[in-house]
Amino acid sequence: MAGETLSVLHVASFKGNTGDLLNHIVFRPWFDRLVPRAVSWHELEIRGYYRRHWKFDESFFDLVNSHDLLVIGGGNFFELWPQRSRSGTSVDLIVEDFEKIRIPVFFNSLGVDAGQGISPNAYAEFPRLIAHLTLSETTLVSVRNDGAIQQVTDLCGEDAAIQVIDLPDAAFFLRDVVTTRESFVSNDRGTIVGVNLACDMPDVRYARGDSNNFLDAIASAITLVCQFVPDAQFRMFAHVFSDYAILADLLDRLPDTIRREAVEVYGCAPNNRGALATAAGYADCSMVIGTRFHSNVVPIGHGVPSVGLDTYPQVRRLFNDLGLSDWCIDGHDTENLAESLVATTRSILESLDSAGTRVANVRQILGVRRAAAAKALQDWLSTNHIAD
Repeated sequence: MAGETLSVLHVASFKGNTGDLLNHIVFRPWFDRLVPRAVSWHELEIRGYYRRHWKFDESFFDLVNSHDLLVIGGGNFFELWPQRSRSGTSVDLIVEDFEKIRIPVFFNSLGVDAGQGISPNAYAEFPRLIAHLTLSETTLVSVRNDGAIQQVTDLCGEDAAIQVIDLPDAAFFLRDVVTTRESFVSNDRGTIVGVNLACDMPDVRYARGDSNNFLDAIASAITLVCQFVPDAQFRMFAHVFSDYAILADLLDRLPDTIRREAVEVYGCAPNNRGALATAAGYADCSMVIGTRFHSNVVPIGHGVPSVGLDTYPQVRRLFNDLGLSDWCIDGHDTENLAESLVATTRSILESLDSAGTRVANVRQILGVRRAAAAKALQDWLSTNHIAD
């Protein structure tokens, strides 16, 4: 078998989200190194299911079984809120469906997300599904470091959770794949602070779904940072196009001098080229302030300190996992948000060397965890005669 090509059906999101794209860019070369033969990747866009262009039906199982391996993710596909999903997750497959799949299945570093609530189907089916998957020799479940293991423990019990592999998000390791650190250099480029804000899921992110108090606090914090860092430049990042809406609202609140002289709005394109350009922009920052999961993952992976704005539970759980909880600010506490954000930003910028060392140590620990996951994955591939 070593000389044969391994045919992999990869179900995930491949367009329109910078974080997902960067995850795949890193994951595939890493996976390819674990098998002794060439790998042929075939993509099935999961948003096609969301848009009802295809279904988890017999045609899906026929497609799956025409390949050697099914990979699902990475991505936040163990969301637990979908009401119309039989499994209660974004991957609408139940135990009985896996009995129709005749090839090995690898769940790649999925998020387990109860941030938008848990549907009745998820309460009933998710524990049953995880129990089945973790007992099967032909399936391997790995979850990312956004508190997913604890979520599995809470919902499915410790016996199931200990069978789930801890696989840090691949985008932490982008520097291993993309070695050039693009720089937008000029001698007076100043201190670059990356900023990412998100306005999706407003009822979860903001009190009564209203982001006005949040944005007022962020604008106040940026204005105050400019007072003690006169050369500060704020680089605004969008991961999906809706991010531009809230960034525009933020710009409206900034003083004209800052808006004209200290702000750069970064581009966003729904492809690998655009995602890599965004990653390069993060790598060039002195520090980052981010609301999205990957707006913190990518800079930290490049050794850049990042302050998480906790407007969604996964960000807080990510920073807890990394041992950086003091760099995570409660975005719901708008009364104290500006003060807390300015204090943390100032602390990092005034001690960038020690902050960088702290991030480097985090990345080293993540590398050890990833190596352990690679060993578990390789053993599983061998058991299923894929790594022979």
